[in-house]
Formats: sequence, structure tokens, C-alpha cells
Amino acid sequence: MARRSYEYVIGGVFYALLTRTAVDDSVESQLVLDALRRSSTSLDGASEADLSNYLDAYDADQLKGIANNIRGIYHEVLWVEQYNAAHADTYAALFGATNHAGADIEIKLSGTDEVVDTIQLKATGSVSYVKEYLARYPDIDVRVTNETAERISGVHASGIDNADITAQVNDNLEAIAANTVGDRVLNSAELSAAIATGHELIAMLSGKKDFPQSVTDTVKRVGAASAATAVAAYLFS
Repeated sequence: MARRSYEYVIGGVFYALLTRTAVDDSVESQLVLDALRRSSTSLDGASEADLSNYLDAYDADQLKGIANNIRGIYHEVLWVEQYNAAHADTYAALFGATNHAGADIEIKLSGTDEVVDTIQLKATGSVSYVKEYLARYPDIDVRVTNETAERISGVHASGIDNADITAQVNDNLEAIAANTVGDRVLNSAELSAAIATGHELIAMLSGKKDFPQSVTDTVKRVGAASAATAVAAYLFS
């Protein structure tokens, strides 16, 4: 019975270890995760832990390039989210491919799914880049971030500030990239050190012995997920 209890806890520990979240549950943060998943077909359906380990494979310069790409995709998914929250008769939908020629988004009638407009979103500060696009696709409605729209006559603003999407993407990608399995284990050293022996740990996990007050205090401070990773770190160190 004790063995089963031990195995159950170990399984639970690793579930917590691999699923611990690094971002909050706000719409914006979750959309950054969606944008990262859209950036590569290999990330389709990826968990947050998968995303963490994916980013961990890149150096700082590569991550900067990834962040710039994600910023553009995030601009698109955020615009779609905001449009759909404000409209009932029509809805916005992203094309399946992030590199769809000419446009990123279709506007459709809610009842029939008939396409009534196509839109291109640009999260760039380059006026020349936007003008080149306009010359190539004169019939497609282009929306740019608010700051860029102020610098180009006749171009619609997306209603989204470049500064805001940059901060959202950078903050969330930084948190995700830092949340690798290795980092989660190393950050749990304080709790691991509070448990004296393996026998004591098993007794505590099975309920035969109380955890020391120092451990209880740490759990309250860092949260249950961090505590679980600490137990894993101790058991397999």
C-alpha cells in the first residue's frame, strides 16, 4: 500500500513538473502561446512545457528573431479576438497558413460564412515596407499598428499599439523560455534541502509523518507546483 502511494505521488510530481505554467491565464498571455504555436507546424497542439523546451534550443540572437516573428502573429490573433468580441453579424478568421499570400484574415458573414473582406495586418515600424505591400496588393485592406498608422496617410490603424504587443510578447516568451525542466528543478533546491532523508520523505508522502514547518512555509510561499518539482529534484538527485 505504501508502495502504491509512493508511486502515485511520483507520478503526480512529474505531472506537475511537466505541466507547470509560467504565464498567467489572461487572454493576452494565452494568445501569445497561440501565436507561438502558429509560428511552426511542429508546435501544433504543443503544451506549454513543449513550448518551453522548444525555445530552450535557441540562443539569445535566435530568440530575438523568433520574438519578432511572434509579434507579427500575435498582432493578427489579438486583432481577430478583439474584432470577434465586438461584432455579431460578421466574424474574423485567420487563414490556416501564416504565410498566406496577400492577406492574413478573412471577414465572413456569421450566417452564411460568405467572405466579404480580406485584411492584412502589419506589426512593423517600417513605412517603406508597408508602402511596398500597398503597391503590390492595392485591393487588400491593410491595418498597421497605431504608431505606424500615424506616419502613413490613408492607412488604417489596427487599434493596437506596437509598444503593447512588443511588451506582451517579450514578457511571455521570456517567462516560457525560462521555464524549462532544468530551471524548475534547480529553483526548488530550498525545499529539497529541507528534507533530511529518503526514508523521511517517503513517510511524509505516505502521510505517516508530517512535513517540517520549514517545508510547509516554503510550499505556502512558492506554491504547490514548485513544491512538487522540489520533491522530484530531491528524489532523483
